[in-house]
Amino acid sequence: MEASKQHRTAPLSHAESGRSANAGGTLSAVGRLIERADALHLRAPELALVLGERAAALAEAASADEQWIRAESLVVSARVRLGMRPGTAGRAVAALRAAEHAGYGDIAARLRIDLAVCARSLGVPLTGLAALRPVLTDPVVSPVHRAAALCHLVGCLGQLGRKSELDRVLVEADKLVVGDDSLGADTQLLVRALLRVGTAAHRRRHGDLTAGGGAAPSRPRSP
Repeated sequence: MEASKQHRTAPLSHAESGRSANAGGTLSAVGRLIERADALHLRAPELALVLGERAAALAEAASADEQWIRAESLVVSARVRLGMRPGTAGRAVAALRAAEHAGYGDIAARLRIDLAVCARSLGVPLTGLAALRPVLTDPVVSPVHRAAALCHLVGCLGQLGRKSELDRVLVEADKLVVGDDSLGADTQLLVRALLRVGTAAHRRRHGDLTAGGGAAPSRPRSP
């Protein structure tokens, strides 16, 4: 027992100290990559993908589970936004299982939304609905994620729901984004623009081409 105590209180060797410093430096680098990827995931998903992939690789090599989950979720989101959906479903499922096991509710919500988009692309919208259900029923999900889930709920329902009811769902989604005080003005503008893209697609699906064009976000005028 005494030997064990002495072993625990002995100073770190130079090699052990070096490994500890290297690990700390790696985690700091991973954290910076994740922050940059998160800041760019709406504006520049191509860059978010590159940064997220690098962060996920470093986190996995360092056995840093929390950072890996965050980085991998950003990779999944970027791939989905860039249209690489069929090949992303497997990664989304793996990341979702890890996020839910670790109790990261908001990350899990975003991954479920991405999975729903993948399911629609693969022609299985009912699977998308199943993925979205926990996001829509969880009272602690952030307003912006609930709004995104409502928008993709409309997309998954397609021709199954009544247009008037689905219109109200999209209006509710926009109200959630407008009322989310955690969003900066620029981020709120981007999120609302994405919602308008979903609204335009919904109206076109129901044959209302004029309203679909009116709902699409317009390009801001140059000063």
